[in-house]
Amino acid sequence: MGDTASERARWVDQHLGRLTPEQKVGQLLVFGFCGPVVTPDVVEILERFHIGGLRVTTKFRGLNLVSDLPPGAALPDFKQRSYRPPSGLSRDFSYHHTPIAATPGQYAQALKLWEEVPPSFREEALTKEIDRLRHSVVPALELCEQGDRDLASGDLEGAISAFAKALEKDAGCTKAKESHARSLERKAQVDKFLEQAADLRLKGDLRRAIQVWQCVLEVCPRHPRAMQSVMDASLALAQDRRSKGDLPGALEAAQLALDIEPQNRAATRLCTELNALCERERSLLAEAARADKLSPATALRAWEEVLRLNPAHPQAAARVRQLSTRKRTRSFGLALVLVMGLIVIWGGGQYAYEVSTLNRVRYLISQSQGGEALSMLSSPWFIFTLNEVEDLRQQAVQRLNPQARRAQAKAKEAAGEAAVEMRNWPAAREAFAQARKYALGDLDNPELAALAVRSAKGLEFVEKVESALKWQSEGQPSEAIRCLRQAAALRPDDEYVKSLLARLDKSGKAETPKTPGPKPDAGDTPETPDVDRQTR
Repeated sequence: MGDTASERARWVDQHLGRLTPEQKVGQLLVFGFCGPVVTPDVVEILERFHIGGLRVTTKFRGLNLVSDLPPGAALPDFKQRSYRPPSGLSRDFSYHHTPIAATPGQYAQALKLWEEVPPSFREEALTKEIDRLRHSVVPALELCEQGDRDLASGDLEGAISAFAKALEKDAGCTKAKESHARSLERKAQVDKFLEQAADLRLKGDLRRAIQVWQCVLEVCPRHPRAMQSVMDASLALAQDRRSKGDLPGALEAAQLALDIEPQNRAATRLCTELNALCERERSLLAEAARADKLSPATALRAWEEVLRLNPAHPQAAARVRQLSTRKRTRSFGLALVLVMGLIVIWGGGQYAYEVSTLNRVRYLISQSQGGEALSMLSSPWFIFTLNEVEDLRQQAVQRLNPQARRAQAKAKEAAGEAAVEMRNWPAAREAFAQARKYALGDLDNPELAALAVRSAKGLEFVEKVESALKWQSEGQPSEAIRCLRQAAALRPDDEYVKSLLARLDKSGKAETPKTPGPKPDAGDTPETPDVDRQTR
């Protein structure tokens, strides 16, 4: 408390220290003022004497200034003393004086009382003044009141018309002149604002158009066209913001429409709906913000709830995309880890199986059981030990007895013939090559030697057919025909080669070259061992 008093004292001392002696004396004086008109002496009191206060009232008060009375003079009787115009600081006051200003209705009532006065008591000058008041002043003031009501209701045209009629009744009416000029100025401003707002409305800028229409309402409150335009544009802006996901902005626009016309059902219904949506959205956003700190799955569910409530919410849509991408990435990573683990497990098992099988094959080869070893090596499930499988297969072939070697060679030859019938050329080539390998292991046996020759011819036949098909696919039918003729020389009774050769000859796309063609690849004419010589 003491600190407050000391601070207040310091503040007073600081401000009083800035005043001149004249200003300090003036702050001790208080004067009175009455009536609606500020007279020059009141302005002088304020500007020259720097008075500390001014008592203001609209009536004369029952108080007399005695500063103009001589010393020792008795106070006059207020009831007997006549009123006189103010002069300097000297005025007369009375509590029972009526207000100086009068309304048109009070004027009309006074004129009605005047009509009740007998003619013998009426003065001619006063009668003329009363007639002027009755026919000019009072009607003009009534029209001014009508103009003020029109302005309050937003009817600028009606107000201008009323003030113009008031001037026709009383050309000297100050209120009519001033009000008419202000109304014309307002109308010019309103027309300019309405034109700007219409241009903005056509451009689709509803927000700025509403601001310009609000300027119209500031110049002319309750302007019907501006009010209706603000109402329609606010509802349209609310729907547009709602479609873009801005529910608070939509609620603000709808509330503006409701402020313009509180009884509008569409605005009331839209505000109620948007208010409920905003409340729900705020709660869901708060829940989503909390869920972001817990786990991505919980956060994703929370943001999806926000998106279901407001499908166009930009933050919710971006957050859902981000969390969904993170979830898919994490799921893909887990799946990839799982697949890699399964591959590692399968690869380990497969390698263990191959190693175990090869160890078994080595044991069989050491026991001269080549047939069983070859049977085990014929499995297609060797992946990691293909090189070892090929070496062991050659060792197993060398350990075969003549009967087993002959059986294996015949089986592979039969498999090659079956592949030729099925037009499975890669399988046929593989089968004939293996048959030849089995047969070449014991050329002293005439049966195996003959089988080696047949396998070699079958292999050459298959390679020629493959070369012909390759040349045909590359658009060189002459080379294809050449290879097919070589294949037909090896197997004249093969129907497939005959039909293909006949189709290529008939198409006429190529003729047999007169000069030798390009040297075929090594694969076209594989080197066939001189089996006959070896046999001989």
